[in-house]
Amino acid sequence: MATKGKEILGNRKGLIITLGICILGLVVIIGSSYAWYQANYISSKNHGVTAGSFAIVFNGGSGINLSAYPMTDAQGKSTTPYSFTVKNNGSVPAYYQVNLIKDSYSNLADGYIKYTLKKNGSDPAPSTLGNLRLLSNQYLGAGGTDTYELRLWLTDTAGNDTMNSKWMGNISVTAGEVSQ
Repeated sequence: MATKGKEILGNRKGLIITLGICILGLVVIIGSSYAWYQANYISSKNHGVTAGSFAIVFNGGSGINLSAYPMTDAQGKSTTPYSFTVKNNGSVPAYYQVNLIKDSYSNLADGYIKYTLKKNGSDPAPSTLGNLRLLSNQYLGAGGTDTYELRLWLTDTAGNDTMNSKWMGNISVTAGEVSQ
């Protein structure tokens, strides 16, 4: 009986060793086939990293509260502007965009509002507010400053359905560094 027990124990030990060798072989086959099918691409371009600081400063005024009567473009261009400055105090250039954020209490449709946005003294033609992104992809070098004057008014084509309506919002500047 003792020999039969040793024989069973020996068979079990052999089975475990054989199973271990099979599993090890399977792992080697899978690992080598993964290495065989793996692709490795190396860029032929040189890539650099620019170290520097990035700091945009937005100096804006109070929120916008437009509850006015309809006016012509000439009258609208002579209203008091909402003035603000965008300055890059960092050491690397930046791109930024200027947006309007409409307040939830506004009940006047954007299509009734006209605006001009002067940048550094420019004199743009009036536009109808159709998109709350007023400017995008504005480049500002390190240490640069852009000064703006935003004028908003109710278009002279607005009818009586706009009476007692108001448009309220804020100016927003979103910026990111220039990737080189």
